[in-house]
Amino acid sequence: SSTPEEANVKENMIDNDYSTRWTSANNSGEWAIFDLGEAKDIDAVAMAFWRGDTRNYAYEILVSNDGETWKSVSKGSSSGKTEGLERVEFAREHARFVKFLGGGNTQNGHSNILEFSILARK
Repeated sequence: SSTPEEANVKENMIDNDYSTRWTSANNSGEWAIFDLGEAKDIDAVAMAFWRGDTRNYAYEILVSNDGETWKSVSKGSSSGKTEGLERVEFAREHARFVKFLGGGNTQNGHSNILEFSILARK
């Protein structure tokens, strides 16, 4: 990931523990990249944001097969109504890498992710 806070590291996004989180530096444009190990069909992500019930988080989701050339598949903001997972669907892509690009939140420039999942609808 890009520059995290020391206590809130990238591994916290995929530990299935809602008491931990990844927190980026206080800047828009901070990112986290997920490597699926091989290209897979994906068409959704689910994200849970820290204090997501009181803040809206801006984001962009991008995919890549080589980790260098990226395609934007979704851009938006969280609901501001829950700390639970929020599903974001997009057209099916065959990709190895998924990038979360943070745009900060309504309080500051941090991106704070409790959990992040990459999904394929059936």
